[in-house]
Amino acid sequence: MLLAIETSSLVSSVALLHDDTLRAELTIQARLTHSEQLMPHIADMLDKASVKKSQIDGVAVAVGPGSFTGLRIGLATAKGLSFAWNVPIVGVTTPVSLAWNFVGVSDRICTLIDAQKGNVYAGVYRWDRTKLTTEKEIYIAPRTEVLDTLEREGQPVVFCGDGSLKGRRDIEGRSPLFRMAPPTMV
Repeated sequence: MLLAIETSSLVSSVALLHDDTLRAELTIQARLTHSEQLMPHIADMLDKASVKKSQIDGVAVAVGPGSFTGLRIGLATAKGLSFAWNVPIVGVTTPVSLAWNFVGVSDRICTLIDAQKGNVYAGVYRWDRTKLTTEKEIYIAPRTEVLDTLEREGQPVVFCGDGSLKGRRDIEGRSPLFRMAPPTMV
């Protein structure tokens, strides 16, 4: 069983994956910091899913880009659990993990992670049947510059990530080719 940890934004998420089945998931955006809520969420999820620590075979953790403090807390927690439970650990790039929510979508997927002061970490992806392809590697730029470039390219784009939520008005009013991901997939 795999324990997954995501703390790269204000949203904290933990999940358990057994074989190809999502066994449990807890995603929350609260006023508490990741340092206050991450370990209690992991313990609560394991308890509610009736999973013992000894059943965990590995830990996956978001490696960003994103909130420095959030990433540091998630990585330190994952490393500590991996060491304590003597299981392997693997890092997962946040934009790639977001793009995986869109299996089967024919539009381009633009992940926008807030980088503060109007900047975003952007990545552009597309699904080719069952394979996720990277069209633009993760880069940092002003959100308006990313939108200008995608608009000029003239292809349908679905936006996700906390940077898209911050720029929702700009995105929705910009082009009929642009659309926001459903709230459960942002």
